[in-house]
Amino acid sequence: MKIRTRILLYNTLMVLISLVVLLGVGTSVISVWGFWDWSDRDGSSAKATELMNSLSPTTDTFESVGDRFSELGYALYVLLPAEGATVYGDLSQTTLLESLEAQPEGRAKTYELGEDHVIARKLDPYLLLAVQDPASRDPASPKDLLIWFLIIGAAAIVIILPITSLFTRQLLKYITRPLTALISAANRVEKGDLSTPIEHQGSDEFKTVCDSFDHMQQHLKDERDKNAAYEKARTDMISGISHDLRTPLTSVKGYIKGIRDGIANTPEKQQRYLQTAYAKADQMDTLLENLFFYSKLETGNLPMNMKPLDLTDLVRNFVSDTSLDPNMQQVTLTAHFKEKAHMVLADAEQLRRILNNLTENAVKYAQAESLCISINIEREGDQEVITFADNGVGVAPDKLNNLFEQFWRGDSARMSGKGSSGLGLYIVKHIIDIHGGSITARSENGLQLIIRLPAHQTESPKEELI
Repeated sequence: MKIRTRILLYNTLMVLISLVVLLGVGTSVISVWGFWDWSDRDGSSAKATELMNSLSPTTDTFESVGDRFSELGYALYVLLPAEGATVYGDLSQTTLLESLEAQPEGRAKTYELGEDHVIARKLDPYLLLAVQDPASRDPASPKDLLIWFLIIGAAAIVIILPITSLFTRQLLKYITRPLTALISAANRVEKGDLSTPIEHQGSDEFKTVCDSFDHMQQHLKDERDKNAAYEKARTDMISGISHDLRTPLTSVKGYIKGIRDGIANTPEKQQRYLQTAYAKADQMDTLLENLFFYSKLETGNLPMNMKPLDLTDLVRNFVSDTSLDPNMQQVTLTAHFKEKAHMVLADAEQLRRILNNLTENAVKYAQAESLCISINIEREGDQEVITFADNGVGVAPDKLNNLFEQFWRGDSARMSGKGSSGLGLYIVKHIIDIHGGSITARSENGLQLIIRLPAHQTESPKEELI
């Protein structure tokens, strides 16, 4: 039940129950009030009864007695029942006589006949009736009304207050329970506990708030774990790069020292020393370039020159240039196209960087005796698909998802000494994301990396092999 609905219901119940209690108390008080004889507050009824009992035909005349009853607010009637005649007074209320159960004997008897207050006495041979005049009955005074109004109000307050207090406590308990849970959860988060969810059952607004808090708490936990993993990976990366830089730097220093100290005492030996030192320096340059490029990616300072370009020409030129590299003489690099042109809107320099990084990654980690790399391009719907495949050992299925993480270096012991920063494939994925594409990996007769880029235009199919 929603909080607003619950509050409305509780308030309605409190008002309804209060009104019922007020009506009940008022009815009870009015009943007690009606039970009392308010018409006889000055004792006129008792005086009239006493007067009726003191009458004697020998001592009083009906006229004088009638005047005395009149002073008390009563009208005197003297009847001869045996003859059916009225001796004194004009009694036209025949129903009054019919209402008397029996003619009273001896002392006076009081009757309440409808609105008539009657005092009757049989004084042989007469029947004396004293009927109170309704106009003589005094209404309750304002003071009496005020007193009874205060009594009714006080009684209602005494009963209503505990009822409203009970409803209010229940409502406050219902509202403060989730608030207390939220405060406790906030204190837990402040102390670093992000794993304990809020326990709140229900379908009200607080359920939504608690669920949002739990979601935020889980997000903070995920971010904390991610940052911890990132910090660990960065620490490992710095340690690895430091080692990878130290190793070639030591080699460069050693070969230069060998030339300086005359250890390389022949031109052939000196040339070999210089070539090795240059290769080691080039390896350090690659590591530093990856770090510099990563810094640009993270700060958003990487310039992108997006233009329509043909992947066919780009890949053809890359294969041609790479085949001339002396370090790639033992690598077979081929490219396959199924159309004349595969147009995309991209930065040519960054796409070439992608191909370079993928090739370096294959050369370092494929572990194939005779490495073969193939680049296939085909059109699928509105996408151009580049499949970069090698014939190496591939990657374990449980580690495929880690390939594109920053600073991930696989088996650190196996990667050590290969100049790996753990940034090559991360840079590849970042560049592809900027181009609005995607990259996935699978192990199938080696490692296959599938790149998908939005197509710019299409042309007729044609098979070509380089």
